[in-house]
Amino acid sequence: MNTKTSLEENLQFVAGAVRRGQRKPGHPVIYFLWSALILLGWALPDFAPQYAASYWIIAGPAGGLLSWWLGRRSAIAEGELDRDLARRYGLHWLISGMALFAVFLPLATGNAADGYSAAVFGRQFLLVIALVYALAAIHLDRGLAASAVIMGAGYVVLTLWSPPHLWTTMGIVVALSLLVAGLWARR
Repeated sequence: MNTKTSLEENLQFVAGAVRRGQRKPGHPVIYFLWSALILLGWALPDFAPQYAASYWIIAGPAGGLLSWWLGRRSAIAEGELDRDLARRYGLHWLISGMALFAVFLPLATGNAADGYSAAVFGRQFLLVIALVYALAAIHLDRGLAASAVIMGAGYVVLTLWSPPHLWTTMGIVVALSLLVAGLWARR
């Protein structure tokens, strides 16, 4: 191995250690993207429930792929492409998507047990997504913590009271929390 290659590897190791210690917030554009997707998508169950599943079947994966592309592009532009961190982000959100699909599957196939309605699905979905955001806030991006708490509170409200237009209200609140996180990340 030549000295130049060894020096480059050592510098990459040190730079990676420094980046891991800093735990920068996420990319603002990704927060803004999901704020818009959630605002629209969470209003659909209240106002056009027949389109909600179709919307998320398309918007979920498309938003995920667009988030990956935007995050990669931003990291390269900033000169901070950390492949290990990118892999952890990718695995976290891929596994999260699979868990959300598993929650949706009984409703989509018509093979749901007695009592598994759209309302039950909604509560389970909200609980899973709150946990997904909470784990992301702990392990990847602290900017998602407020959204996780808001979603967890929405799960409790939805389970105990089922107020009218809860999905729209939750969508607005979560979208605002993601907007604030995106603005904070821009600093």
